[in-house]
Amino acid sequence: MEKTYFAPGCYIAGHTGWRAIGELVEIAVDHGMQLNAKDEAQLISFFNDGDFLEEVVDMSDDALDYMNSITQEGFSWIWQDGELFVWSDEDIEEMDGEL
Repeated sequence: MEKTYFAPGCYIAGHTGWRAIGELVEIAVDHGMQLNAKDEAQLISFFNDGDFLEEVVDMSDDALDYMNSITQEGFSWIWQDGELFVWSDEDIEEMDGEL
């Protein structure tokens, strides 16, 4: 699988709140992750009505794995304090020591 370059930084800010997990799924879909019709309908309902939280949490886990699978070597997507970042693996290791 071809890797994609993502600039290090914040991709979903904390002010997004509960919608953040759905936004991660949308980012992954924009970069090639496939959803079936049921998942698409649940995601729309999640954004419109807050329904299907468990299902969207599962989708967001898959989306995070997907994004990490297509991201350039040495960098990863990571949730930190309710925000989604792309950071170098070196920075993540350094940060883990401080948590």
